[in-house]
Amino acid sequence: MAVRIDQFEKELNQKRGEFEHIKKNLAECERRISLNKERQKYLIEAQKIIQDVAVSTQSSIVFRINEIVNRVIQGGFPEYSFELAYEVHRNKSEAVMKFYCLDEPIEPTEDSGGVLDLATTGLRFALWSLSNTANIIILDEALKFVSADLRGRAAEILAEICHSLNVQVIMSTHLEEVIDKADTVIKVKKKGKYSSVM
Repeated sequence: MAVRIDQFEKELNQKRGEFEHIKKNLAECERRISLNKERQKYLIEAQKIIQDVAVSTQSSIVFRINEIVNRVIQGGFPEYSFELAYEVHRNKSEAVMKFYCLDEPIEPTEDSGGVLDLATTGLRFALWSLSNTANIIILDEALKFVSADLRGRAAEILAEICHSLNVQVIMSTHLEEVIDKADTVIKVKKKGKYSSVM
């Protein structure tokens, strides 16, 4: 019977040691959980501050982009308008581009190619205006999808935007209506494998 009591005491002491070890681990886990909850609270607050700053910044950017793109589009198509908006989905901001004709939403790829051509040109100017790059934009065959009767007016609008933004545009084009509105024209002709200035 003495052996059993000794064995029982030995097992009891072993279990007490295991219990103390588990108690220490539990206390450490509870301390970590408490720290992580505190960190999570600060992270949520920081995320809210970042989102508020982003919304404020995005508002001024959206205004600038909408202003420039609409000036370009409405130069050729006064009944059309463009709207860039930021929407928050799953705690992330997403830019959404919307097009309207007479204030009705439209899908621009199913409508006039000229509107889309002017919108992309306007977006190039708007994005350039937000950057710190040289005051030169290079455009290749811009306005080619705008109908011939509207190209001259669209080219005038581009010239006005160039002057208001103080940007120089270098554009390659075959369109006479656009060439007629250029400040300077440099003609290039292909001879064999090479191009040369005429």
